[in-house]
Amino acid sequence: MDSITQAVLGASVQAALLGRWQGRKALLYGAALGTLPDLDVVIDYGDAVANMTYHRGFSHSLFVVSAVALLLTALIRRWRPDAGYSGTRLLLTLWLVLLTHVLLDAFTSYGTQLLWPLPTPPIAWSSVFIIDPLYSVPLLLAVLVGGLFVQAMCIATYLAVAQLGEFYALSVVFGLAYGGGMPLYAVLVREFFGARIMGTVFGAVSAFASLGMALGPWAGGLVFDNFQRYTWLHAGSFAIGLAAVAVALSFPTKRRPSLDLGRAAA
Repeated sequence: MDSITQAVLGASVQAALLGRWQGRKALLYGAALGTLPDLDVVIDYGDAVANMTYHRGFSHSLFVVSAVALLLTALIRRWRPDAGYSGTRLLLTLWLVLLTHVLLDAFTSYGTQLLWPLPTPPIAWSSVFIIDPLYSVPLLLAVLVGGLFVQAMCIATYLAVAQLGEFYALSVVFGLAYGGGMPLYAVLVREFFGARIMGTVFGAVSAFASLGMALGPWAGGLVFDNFQRYTWLHAGSFAIGLAAVAVALSFPTKRRPSLDLGRAAA
């Protein structure tokens, strides 16, 4: 599968299992680990044919990813231990992030050497395309909806905090949720509208976003001047955040055929 799908899948797995303790960082860690097996593309086997032939080789082996999960668990437990979760839970998380990557690749027609170094032919179940929006878009939407919901809850929480340290902590969480969701907009625009008009659509999205951010300070000042507090501003922003979640949930997970970019199968 494409790297974006693998990153989103890894982020989803790690967030589901360790998000309670790692917070938004779990998405970043899972996305990075979820793309790790594909780093074999940097290895030069001599020519283009050999590079394609040996891609998804040892780095996609069930034996190798299991060993890597064990090694990473040992290193993390030694240098960055966390009493909140057990080593077994950490091992299971890392193993599943890597395992889902190689198994998903095996569902394509490319061929994946799951049993390397055993002398078996590459496994290709040929049930999904290498780039398949029907699989990728729901994952992207799930992460986006989660990020939007976290932003809305952070805004609502501003009504309850009073200490400077609490404001800083809440701002960090909000910033991570906001920054983590921004790269997904370009991907979703491409999937729903296609590459031909992607620049126009994304330009419109950016323009409306910039307009909203420009009006925000003015609206905040207006609310404060009239009510001598920011309560209604936070309440209104919370409502807008929930509306954004509702809009994201209403997105279809299947694009119209006329806008399809085409699906590549190797």
